[in-house]
Formats: sequence, structure tokens, C-alpha cells
Amino acid sequence: MAKMRKRVRGVMAVAVLCMLPGLVLADPGIDGRFDAGEYTHGYGVTFHLDGESSADVVGGQLWLRMETAAEGGNLRIAFVEPKTLVDNSYGDNAVGWPGDNHKFTHLLTSDNAQFIFKNSTANGGGTVLDVTLDYLHNDDGTFISGLDGNDGVVPPPVGSAADVVASATSLEYNLNNVAL
Repeated sequence: MAKMRKRVRGVMAVAVLCMLPGLVLADPGIDGRFDAGEYTHGYGVTFHLDGESSADVVGGQLWLRMETAAEGGNLRIAFVEPKTLVDNSYGDNAVGWPGDNHKFTHLLTSDNAQFIFKNSTANGGGTVLDVTLDYLHNDDGTFISGLDGNDGVVPPPVGSAADVVASATSLEYNLNNVAL
């Protein structure tokens, strides 16, 4: 299993489509829903939380699919955190959040995920894209995520916002599409 360090608080499921330089854009079809059948490679992910002495958290998933040239040649990524680490619950229904619980405002103001893409060691190992995607933001009654939210950023000089073709989270999908 791959081992990954996690500094951010919460992304339940996020789908990202990254454009590789020089390729034509295709309809990404990224909506926040996860279907393993849409990806070609899946990996288990174990988290070690920075600053935490507790045991590692297992059960995360990272799914990848390289599109064909006809589809645009982009890399599709689905990142799913285990519910034992973080979930979409908040308020009175929050699971496993001590103290004042996990409030909806936390999802809107502080939850994000950082993804760092690097070349292989054979190609120098340097970072080619560093992107932080906002988990959820309310834009006049419509919920958005990714680079359009408060915490979304591609810090210069590594990559640009144009390198992220689309992104979406499961909570964004649920709040915009599922009757509550």
C-alpha cells in the first residue's frame, strides 16, 4: 500500500481532471460521484496525520485513468478518504468529532486537499503541478469546489490553474443534486 502524508482536514471524495501540457481538452465528465468502473488503476492509501501520534488510518483509495488521445489525453484522478478519517457528516450527526463537533461552516471554510504531481525520478523528480482544491464553497446558493472556492489555489511557479480541467467533490454533488 502506498503511504501518503495528509496535512489537510477533509475531502471525502474528490475527482480531479488534470490536463497534460500541449493536449486538447475533452469533456471531463467530473461531477463528484465516484464509480470505480470509470478508472483503470486503483490503489490503497494509508494516511499518517502530521502532528498526530495516533495510529495510521487505512482504507483510503486513489484511482487513476489516463484518457486516450481522442478523449483529450488528460489524467483522471479520484481520491477517496476513509470514513474513519473524515466524513460528510456535521452538527448533531457528526461522527467521531470530539468537542464542539464538526460544523457545516468547517466544510465551507477550512476543508481542502493538496495534490502534488511530480515527474518520475528518471525524469528528474521535480514537481510539475501543485494544486490545493477547496472542498466546498457557497456561491450565492450554489455549492462549488476546487479552484473556484475559498481555498483553491495553484501557487506559482509550479503549474497553473489551466492545468486543472475540472474538479468536484461528493458533498458538492449531494448538496446541488440530491433533494434534502
